[in-house]
Amino acid sequence: MPDGNEIFFLHRIARSLSSLDCCPLILSCAGLAFRSNPTISCLEISFQTSLMTGHLPMAEAKTFSGGCLCRHIRFEVKGPALNPHTCSCEMCRRHTGALTAAWVEFPKKTVTWTGPGREPSVYRSSKTSSRAFCAMCGSTLGAIDDAPTVALLLGCFDEPADVELVPTGHSFRSGRPNWWNVEIRQR
Repeated sequence: MPDGNEIFFLHRIARSLSSLDCCPLILSCAGLAFRSNPTISCLEISFQTSLMTGHLPMAEAKTFSGGCLCRHIRFEVKGPALNPHTCSCEMCRRHTGALTAAWVEFPKKTVTWTGPGREPSVYRSSKTSSRAFCAMCGSTLGAIDDAPTVALLLGCFDEPADVELVPTGHSFRSGRPNWWNVEIRQR
């Protein structure tokens, strides 16, 4: 029987794999991978289960771009965009200075730092992740996880309104003040 962490994890995997015609076989593979390595990221699981089951994204990967306020740090990333979501946890609030952060995840190997500053500066924020920012202008860019995941803040994208970047869920609702309401309109 899955525990609470595994159920939450499998729910996130199902959302991440929604473009792959998620089926019980995929969720079963994801559950097996989680039980063998509970610290593995949702992004890594989604790719592993896609490969195990042969359910690969049908659409050609889209290229996204963005960067910091002063353009010293720029990035290009080849999609698909995975797990677009908003979060109101304490770490995200303090990292961004906002009550809610809007994120999207990509495999680390698909992110290329293209600006004159190359890679962003980082601050080690937890045992498994570092927060990325521009040392020149101070813009927050996202999180670079030890797992092969880079989570980028949607406000850094050149085209943040792209349909593939629309958040599909909200994490840590209890972290927001009661008067703050996050509403995501689906297109």
